[in-house]
Amino acid sequence: MLPFYADRAFFMKIRHLVILLIFSLAGSTASAGTAEGRRVPLTTDLQADAAQARAMGVPLLVMFSLDDCPYCMVVREEFLDPMQRNNDYRDKVLMRILRMDGDFVTDFDGRRVEADDLAVRYGASVAPTVVLLDHNGRLLVKRLLGITTSDYYGVYLDAAINLSLQRLREQLALVQN
Repeated sequence: MLPFYADRAFFMKIRHLVILLIFSLAGSTASAGTAEGRRVPLTTDLQADAAQARAMGVPLLVMFSLDDCPYCMVVREEFLDPMQRNNDYRDKVLMRILRMDGDFVTDFDGRRVEADDLAVRYGASVAPTVVLLDHNGRLLVKRLLGITTSDYYGVYLDAAINLSLQRLREQLALVQN
């Protein structure tokens, strides 16, 4: 009689287990890649974004960004994209990124405006600038200009989101009464 490790049936079982393990790891990696792929989308139509935010009952967060801006990448990759993947924020805010160096954007009233003119309107004098808006494009809270340190930025951003949601709900309650 052969030892258990020389048994062909034993090797076949081990082989099947290894194959199953490889496929299960590949599946979890694929699903992680899907979650990683959920990034805050760019916008070119604020009117459509506002309609979506209205349907959800949440404020619209717009980050004014520039291509090749390292600070913009920090805000997006360390704060906004993780929030986008976090289910807790789906009921709090709709997030978009607007390229200040882009061409034209559809404004809240349906007009096509230059992206840099929109940045001037919202006081986005530096990149990144984050604004939280109601469904008509009005500021709900003070804008977040730039990023000096990432240590406290998440706290400020979270507080601004929560306050804007509260103010938006107050606005909506006044309209309904």
